[in-house]
Amino acid sequence: MQGAFVKFIKPGAVVYDVGAHAGYHSLLCGLLVGPTGSVFAFEPHPGNRQSIRRQLRLNPGINITLMAYALSDRCSSVYLNCGPGRSQGYLSDEGDSAVEAKSIDYLVEKESLPAPDIIKIDVEGHEAQVLRGALKTINS
Repeated sequence: MQGAFVKFIKPGAVVYDVGAHAGYHSLLCGLLVGPTGSVFAFEPHPGNRQSIRRQLRLNPGINITLMAYALSDRCSSVYLNCGPGRSQGYLSDEGDSAVEAKSIDYLVEKESLPAPDIIKIDVEGHEAQVLRGALKTINS
């Protein structure tokens, strides 16, 4: 995956890291987009967000915005199932905690986030819903 990032992500690009986990890919993307680009790291898991915040403190100047919600095909409250001691949560009908979900189309249209040039998605089986929620943005 790192090879693909290096090949396709250029300075000034906008990258969405959907399911940012501990932030490794977000940091790499942040280095690749440079000071004129931006990375939006989407991560609903509180423990993972804490790790990303730690990484951002250790790497000041990298343009990464941490977004504390899940991405899906709708804007609603969803459940995040973290399991005991797991850092790879997944959305389910039942879960440990309710989290906010938004769609990429909503973020671009209503919250004025810049449209992504590159989207990396790793959301434990919820990838199709993320893509359905981005169809207008991808097709424009």
